[in-house]
Amino acid sequence: MSKLPHHLVGAGVVLRDSDGRVLLVRPTYRSDTWEIPGGALEHGEYPWEAAVREVREEIGLALRPGRLLAVDVVPAQSDGQPPLVNFVFDGGVLSPAEAAVTRPCDEELSAVAWSTRQERNARLAPHMARRIDACLQAAETGRTVYLQYGYGAAFLMLLLAAPRSPRPRAGKEVDLWAAAVVAAARAPVRLSLMSPGETGTSFGWTAYTAPRSLWSDPALWGCKADSDGLLVVLVTLAATASGVLAGRMRRRLTLAIGALLILAAFEAYVPAVILLDADKLRQEPQLDASMLIRWHLVVAAALVATAAFVVRPAAHPSTAP
Repeated sequence: MSKLPHHLVGAGVVLRDSDGRVLLVRPTYRSDTWEIPGGALEHGEYPWEAAVREVREEIGLALRPGRLLAVDVVPAQSDGQPPLVNFVFDGGVLSPAEAAVTRPCDEELSAVAWSTRQERNARLAPHMARRIDACLQAAETGRTVYLQYGYGAAFLMLLLAAPRSPRPRAGKEVDLWAAAVVAAARAPVRLSLMSPGETGTSFGWTAYTAPRSLWSDPALWGCKADSDGLLVVLVTLAATASGVLAGRMRRRLTLAIGALLILAAFEAYVPAVILLDADKLRQEPQLDASMLIRWHLVVAAALVATAAFVVRPAAHPSTAP
């Protein structure tokens, strides 16, 4: 018996006021999160009995909770807390008079607070916030939900059913995506390192001026997203998505990102040619067509397009039956 796994079992109660807020309590033995009224089961105690006892001990209410809203299984935590199976019951809606006099009645609590959803998200650990949201939805629909770390069964099924590549990522593909991110990041990094008043035309781009001047000339309209690093975020997200996609979907996504980078690379050139006449272009001592093209994005697009055609190695056959 000593070799069997050990889980704590807890019981809690969701209490609401007439404004739809949820009662949270602040334990003195934890500084990282608030909780709902509740606690661990004592020896020989049932979850519903523990919920009744904890509400009476913590906030002084002689309450008989209603039906079971959720069962949440929480894995062992990095801070040493063991796995937990938590039963959450419906405490109903307290009257304004009851809500107004609710206070801590246990030395293990330092405060109570009626909390909106935004306040709950700020006070609770993320999995606890998800648990309360699921319980409120269960109270409205009349259902009891099964949760894992605050996530509902529908989310877990979607996560398990998400299409993933049957083949491992090739090392060459990783290198190409990483190089594309570096190329796309050249502009925001360069701008962040520039001295006040400094300009630069290296690598074929004349927009290395202070960000506040980007809108002063039609030729620089297309440079804002580049200087803010939005394209870097886009390429990084695409690389992450490519890691779990396979076949045509992966290739279409990759080529679409490459095409978008090409569009961004020539975006500054088009308005300049349309809105500025050729004589004015020739009068600019440091301005020509090649300088209006963001060549670092052309390089990034080429790397992304190459990654689309990298052949991933086949996975080793599974030995499982």
